Amino acid sequence: MNTTNIHKIVAVLSTLLLIVFLPLYLSAQVLIDIENPSFELPGDAKHTNFDDVPGWSTDSTCTDSGVEESDSATDGAWAGFMMSGDPSVWQLTDHVIAAGEFIELHVDVWVTWIAEGVTIGLYYDNAGERVELNSTEIAVTSDMTGYSVGFYADDTPAAIGNTVGIELQNSTASASTWVGMDNVRLYNMIALDIVMVEKVDAPVVIDGVIDEVWDNILGNIVRNVVVNTIDDPLDNEGRWKALYDNDYLYLAFTVTDDELNDDSDGVNEHDDGLDIVLDTDNEDETSPVPEDMDDFVLTAEYSSTGDCAVSGEKWSFATLDVEGIEAKCMDTSEGYDMEVAIPLENLDLYGDELIGFGIRINDDDDGDDRDSQIAWFMTDAGNWNNPSALADLEFVVPTGVKESPAIARGFQLNQNYPNPFNPRTTIDYELNISGMVTVEIYNVLGQSVKILVNQHLEAGFYQTNWDATDKFGQKVNSGVYFCKLTTPNKFSLVKKMVLLK
Repeated sequence: MNTTNIHKIVAVLSTLLLIVFLPLYLSAQVLIDIENPSFELPGDAKHTNFDDVPGWSTDSTCTDSGVEESDSATDGAWAGFMMSGDPSVWQLTDHVIAAGEFIELHVDVWVTWIAEGVTIGLYYDNAGERVELNSTEIAVTSDMTGYSVGFYADDTPAAIGNTVGIELQNSTASASTWVGMDNVRLYNMIALDIVMVEKVDAPVVIDGVIDEVWDNILGNIVRNVVVNTIDDPLDNEGRWKALYDNDYLYLAFTVTDDELNDDSDGVNEHDDGLDIVLDTDNEDETSPVPEDMDDFVLTAEYSSTGDCAVSGEKWSFATLDVEGIEAKCMDTSEGYDMEVAIPLENLDLYGDELIGFGIRINDDDDGDDRDSQIAWFMTDAGNWNNPSALADLEFVVPTGVKESPAIARGFQLNQNYPNPFNPRTTIDYELNISGMVTVEIYNVLGQSVKILVNQHLEAGFYQTNWDATDKFGQKVNSGVYFCKLTTPNKFSLVKKMVLLK
């Protein structure tokens, strides 16, 4: 049977069985440029080999691997296909690996003819030699599925300062099998210094299911090992997201854990579950003491029943009122998901626009005691009970909202227009008192890009513009940016902007 027809027949079936295996964390991911990530090629004829396919290479001639137009393409009109026994397909990017980075490869793969496995991997270039950083062999099916593999730069110091590359191969042992591949993405997953928490109009249903309300919300990876070592990321790894409304702070967690156990000795950090650390006045105390009544730890434990037990009591921290807190979890193929809703009134917010915040995920493999703990921190302090080592949550006020928790009233930052924009956008804002005002642009890493306004202004209506340049006058890349207005009374508002080129 003609392999082109095989590809097309199975492609039609695959589109009817589309499965998205990986959750999306779009806003927090910084996209690394890949040339021709969807294997596009001018013309309409199937092309064997990758010699004329922009961006992609092989080390030797392929028997029957290449690119073709595909009904199951997930990005563009073309897709790649790989035959078992053919050499790997690879691409070296221009991205230079830096210390502290976590880089993750995503690719859509499906079986087009009786294939069993695919190997996807990342490498760094060492004077022309491809040195593997991490790879995984995946059992594939005819269902269109997204897969990923990642690496931490600090785990491989020799990679720092070198460029990162991608490598894909049909690893099926038997001959004459094919897989399709498309929509290759490479992300830098460095967590944000300030996490912008968006507001929702309707209450989030807390049932342990990470549903569509969380789509495209900031996601942050948890992997900093605090207790013991972790040889296998399947043993303990996690990601979290946040939302809020007028009444609750909502948190969603996706935890990878290959051995789940129910609580055995009361709610504490020794069982499967997580600790949520909050410093609600965002003061940098050197260490919490009982008098620091704004420092809290909420422990929420995994349960196979889905009903998570919670505790607001933790040594050296103030006791958090758990009245009204909801926590639910749901088993997944990789571990478990958990949703938590914390009433804002329980947090005794002090009126500052930032809330110190941290996450710890505990793993108990044997039902006896904690085997490991990982944390999400934004500094290198590493001291789990030091609020000065926490990151910040900042509530984003949508246009037209007059009040929100921990955010001032009586001034306004309007949504920029146009939005998305290229290359210039206008920003309107209103002040109800006079004083020093700043309008500043940040990227998704929480880094300052450019200060647009930094001066004393009287109360009134104002307008400024941004031409998509940084503080050095250089054009910035396409992506998500944040405009932050800071007022004379030190409150701030933030708007998300999208630059499309």
